[in-house]
Amino acid sequence: AGFDFSLARIARRISLSARRVVDDFVARQMEQMIVFIPVPIGLGILMYFLLGEEPSLSVGLVPLGVSLFGVISLYKARFASGGQYVQWVMLCAVLLGALGFSAAKFETDRRAAPVLEKKLRFANIIGTIESLERLPEKGARLILTDVEIEELPSEETPRSIRVKIWDPEGLTIGQRVTFLGSLSPPSAPVSPGGFDFQRYAYFKEIGAFGFGFRKPEIIENYPISSVSAFRQEIQSRAKDVLDGKDLDTGHNSTGHNSTGQAGVVTALLSGIRTGIPEELTENLRHAGLAHLLAISGLHVGLVAGILFFAVRLCLVMIPYIALRWPVKKIAAAAALIGAIFYTMFVGAPVPTQRALIMTGIALFAVMIDRSPFSMRLICVAAICVMLYEPSSLMGASFQLSFSAVVTLIAFYEANRTALLKLRRGNTLWHYFMAYVAGVIITDGIATLGTAPLGLYHFQEFAAYSLLGNLLATPIMVFWVMPAAVVSLLCWPLGLEYWPLVIMGEGAGWIIAVANYVSSLPGAITRVPQWPPLVLGLLLGGGLWACLIRGRARFLGGVPMIIGALMTFSLTPPDIRISENGKLMAFMREDGALAFTTRRKERFTREVWQRQSGLGFDYTPNLYDPEGGFLCDEGGCRGEIKGKKIAYVSHPYNVAEDCIWADILVASMPVFTKNCQAMVIDRFDLWRHGAHSVTIEADGSVRVDRVEDFRGNRPWVY
Repeated sequence: AGFDFSLARIARRISLSARRVVDDFVARQMEQMIVFIPVPIGLGILMYFLLGEEPSLSVGLVPLGVSLFGVISLYKARFASGGQYVQWVMLCAVLLGALGFSAAKFETDRRAAPVLEKKLRFANIIGTIESLERLPEKGARLILTDVEIEELPSEETPRSIRVKIWDPEGLTIGQRVTFLGSLSPPSAPVSPGGFDFQRYAYFKEIGAFGFGFRKPEIIENYPISSVSAFRQEIQSRAKDVLDGKDLDTGHNSTGHNSTGQAGVVTALLSGIRTGIPEELTENLRHAGLAHLLAISGLHVGLVAGILFFAVRLCLVMIPYIALRWPVKKIAAAAALIGAIFYTMFVGAPVPTQRALIMTGIALFAVMIDRSPFSMRLICVAAICVMLYEPSSLMGASFQLSFSAVVTLIAFYEANRTALLKLRRGNTLWHYFMAYVAGVIITDGIATLGTAPLGLYHFQEFAAYSLLGNLLATPIMVFWVMPAAVVSLLCWPLGLEYWPLVIMGEGAGWIIAVANYVSSLPGAITRVPQWPPLVLGLLLGGGLWACLIRGRARFLGGVPMIIGALMTFSLTPPDIRISENGKLMAFMREDGALAFTTRRKERFTREVWQRQSGLGFDYTPNLYDPEGGFLCDEGGCRGEIKGKKIAYVSHPYNVAEDCIWADILVASMPVFTKNCQAMVIDRFDLWRHGAHSVTIEADGSVRVDRVEDFRGNRPWVY
C-alpha cells in the first residue's frame, strides 16, 4: 500500500509539473496570439492547392460558417475552463483555415478565363497593348488584352496573351494592333514536381503565349493611364541616357556595361526587369544580390525613409513651422504617400505589397505616437496578402520575402539587448563598426532564413552572399536609391538626366561587385531537387522557432534536423523523359547528364540540368562508348544500375528492344504484344505528361509522372 501511495504521489507531481509547464507555455503565447493567425490561413490555402480534384465552394464555406458560429457561441465562456478555451482556440484555427481555403477557391473562380486548346502555327491577332517590356538584346514582350483571333470563336479566345515581337519601335501602351503570329497554350511542367507554368499563367489570366512574324500594325490609340505611360517613358529614357554613352563599345567611361546599367535602373524605377541581360541576372543571383532588383522592403523602406527625413529637414528649417506644426507626423504622412505611389508605380508585386503594409503601419504609428515594430507587423502583412491574393503563397516570391523578414524580426527581438551594445560609443569608428556588424548580421540571418527556399526552388546557394551584400548594399543605400528618388522628383521638370547618370554609375558599381563575387571559386553550391516534404520540415521547424516564445522554440530544431538529414540521401532521377518523347536524359555513373539530342528542347534541358544539381552552365554530354551507351539513328541502348535501358526513335527497333531491355522508352506508340520490358511510350507521355524514372538500390523501379503531382484542376489542360 505504501508503494502504491508513493507511486500515485509521484504521478500526481508529474501531472502537476506538466500542467504548470503547459500553462506557462500557453501564457507566454497568449501575449502575441495575433502572430499565429497567418499560420492556419496559410495551411487552408495550401490544403486547397494540394487537392487532386477541384472542390465545390461549399467545402470551404460550410466549415467556415459552422466554426464561426462556434467561435461566437464560446466567446464569453472561453475562460470558464481549460477545456472550453482549448475548444475555442481549435474552432478559431478551423475558422481561419476555412477562410484561407475559401479565399483560394474564390480567387480560382475569379481568374477563370478561356485558354488556347492547341497550338496555332499561323494566327491573325488583334489586341490592345497592356504591357510593353523591352528586351536587353532586341525586341520586346507584349501583353495584349481584349484579344481577337480570326481562327477562334469569341468564346474560345483567351482574355489576354503574351507575345514576343522583334521591332517595338513606335509602339506604346494603349495602342490596338494587329499582326500575324504563332500561339501556343501555356506549357505543362517539364518534370514531375517542377514549376507549374500553367498554374502561373492561369492566375495571371494569360491564355496563350507566342511570337509575331512581323511588326504589329497600329489600328488605333486608346487613352492610357499616366502611370503606365510614365513606366514606359522611364524604360525608354533610361535606355537612351545610359546606353547612349558609348554606342560603339557598349561601355561608359568607368568601364561598366551600360546595357546592364539601363536594365538595373529601369528595374529599380519602374519594376520592369526584362531589360537586364540574362548573364547579369545570373551573376547577381550567384553573388547573392538578386534581392536588390526585386522591389521589396529595402526599396520601399529607402524611398519612405528618404522622403521622411527630407520633408522633416525642410520643415524644421522654417522656424514658424517647426515651432507650431507637427513636423514629424507631416513627414510620416508624406513618406507614406510616396511609398504608396512607388508601390503602385512598380506594379505592386508580392514583396512590395508586404513592404508597403509594414511601412504603412510603421508610419501610421508615428502619426499616432505609437511604436509598432514587432512580429505583428509582418503577420498583418501576411494576412492581407494571403487573403487578397491566395495563389501568391505557392510562389517563390512570397515565400522568400516573408521568410527573410520573419527570421530577421525573430532574431532581433530575441537578441535586442545584446545587439544594443554594438551601438555604444559616439565616435566615427563606433558608427562604422556598428554598420558593418549590422550588415553582416542582417545578411547572415536573412541568408539562413531563405537558404532552404533557394535550394528548393532554384537548387543553388550563393556561398559568398555575405561578401556581395557587404560591398553592394552601401552603394544601393547611399548612392543608387537616393538618386532614384531625386530622378523621380525631377522628372516632371525635365531635369532627370543627371540623376539618371548618377544612378547608372552606382548601378555600374553594383554590377562590378556582382561580376567579381560570382567569379570567385565555389561561388555557387548546387543540389538536386528536393521533395516537398523536406521543405515542409525545414519551414515548419523554422516557423515554430520564430513564432514561439520561451525555451519551447528550440523544439523547432527537431524537424529542421530531420529535414536537413534527409537531403543527404537525395539523388536525382536516373532517367528523364519529356512530354513529347523527343528528348530523354540519362544520369551517367560519373554524374554527367547525357541527352539524346543537343539540338532540341533547350529550355527543358536547362531545367533538367538545374534539377539534377548541375546548373545552366553545365555542358551536356552526348552518348558515347565511355558513358556506357551506344546510339544510332534508331535509338540508344545502355545500362544503369544493372537495368538495361533502351530508347527507341524508330518503330523498326521496338520488337528487338522489347526482348533486350528492362525499361523501354519510345517516342512513338508501342503496339507490340507481350513486351517483356516496362514500356513508357508516346501514349503514356500524352496522357500523363513528362516522366522520371529512379532505380532504387534494391533494384526496384519508381516512376513519377507530372500528372501525379497536379491532379484535375482548372489550370491543368
